[in-house]
Amino acid sequence: KGIGNLVSRVFTLAEKLDLESETFETASLKKNKFQEKINITWKEYKKAIEEFRFSKALFSVWGLISFCDQYIEENKVWEKSENQKTCILCLLYTIFEITKMLKPFLPETSETILGQLGVKIDNSSYVFTTKKGNSLFPKI
Repeated sequence: KGIGNLVSRVFTLAEKLDLESETFETASLKKNKFQEKINITWKEYKKAIEEFRFSKALFSVWGLISFCDQYIEENKVWEKSENQKTCILCLLYTIFEITKMLKPFLPETSETILGQLGVKIDNSSYVFTTKKGNSLFPKI
């Protein structure tokens, strides 16, 4: 599993829930450990970059991707629930953060994901207008 699979899964769920008009406040991240995991990842990532340990930086990003995959499985976010929208929005925001970390390593892929996210930022509010595109890494 990786970024391509995560983006595909989350965008498919977001499309089904029609989240285009939903505003996401970053305060929602604190309720389910996303903000904590994002902060830890950024800290590890920045330290590794400063030390020119690029593989370690990428390893920390993949840890965040794995966290998201595990969250999806454990919380069965594909099933209807009262916090399903919040879960998907938290995942979209986390993908946004992951994309910023991956930009130096995968610039074209990052731009593609950002284009598909369609994120609009206003202070600490985010609106995502996701458009599922082609596979990020088509099989050869």
